[in-house]
Amino acid sequence: MNILDIETWETPATKYTEERFGNFRIRREDFPLGMRGLEGIDDHVYYDVKHPIPITRLEELKEGKWDNREADDPCTFMAMQKYAQASFGKVLVVGMGLGLVVHELAKNKDVESITIVEKSGEICQLVYNYLPACRLVISDFWNFIKTDNEKWDTILLNLWVVHDAWEQQSLFLKEVLPANFTLRGKYPNAKISFYGFRGASDIRVGKIIRGEGKWKPYGFQLLRGTMRDYVIKKIKAPLMKAIMTLASKYPAPTRENTIHPNTHKLLAIEDKFLGYEDNPQRKPLFEAAFKLLIAEYEHDPYYRWRFDWFLEEINKSHWVPRKIGRVRACWKEPRE
Repeated sequence: MNILDIETWETPATKYTEERFGNFRIRREDFPLGMRGLEGIDDHVYYDVKHPIPITRLEELKEGKWDNREADDPCTFMAMQKYAQASFGKVLVVGMGLGLVVHELAKNKDVESITIVEKSGEICQLVYNYLPACRLVISDFWNFIKTDNEKWDTILLNLWVVHDAWEQQSLFLKEVLPANFTLRGKYPNAKISFYGFRGASDIRVGKIIRGEGKWKPYGFQLLRGTMRDYVIKKIKAPLMKAIMTLASKYPAPTRENTIHPNTHKLLAIEDKFLGYEDNPQRKPLFEAAFKLLIAEYEHDPYYRWRFDWFLEEINKSHWVPRKIGRVRACWKEPRE
């Protein structure tokens, strides 16, 4: 499996000043250690951060909380490099973000001119002065194209902020596909690409031939390849039934009939988890799994000690946490 090791990290945005303007800010943070997906860019499946690296974020204040608009993490920045390298002629960039793609377009000798359309004057105030020479239009893009008569060679759109795969699919169907249809009608000769939506793009960044070649991702083998139906029907369904059947034979652990302090912590975590879980078909499974775990932890020191060791090892392993605010489907946790 191809893994890109990252010891150090720097992009043009690394030199941006951390500051706030209106409801937007530029913030820098240390990216934690661990592996993350690289979407097949340069044939790499993952990248592995060996030491904490500085990541620059453009964030927007929404309902009292800061929401990520763009970051110069390895996957994003390397994707922007690929978009820029495949561009040519008169290039229209829709959505400024951190301006990562603009920096890379300026290095491409096949690019004649760069025009950015960005509706937020606040983002422009934060980012534009760091960019190489380019034309800026402060406007809503859909208003801009009503009177635009330029014959663009390349159009790169970075308009949508996606928090998870379910949101990506919804946006693709509701907004990206209609936008794709509109733009190809108005600019029939342009190379048009949508960042984060490979299926609608002429420039397709990253390519993973799953199940073939030098590496075969395990998750694909089980749930996206030829084994999918077998795994779901012959393995997962019987396993879920067995877990629920076994759990039904245990009395329910409660705060009143248990004494170990960690058992009480597990009960509190269970309450919180089940409060967020919003899939009625899977909730009985999670209830059963918690019941088995808590019952064994409370009454059997053999398993309790090993579970404690397991958690201790996780704490020492630089476990990569989920991205804050990435609310998944059937999950009611509020975004932070």
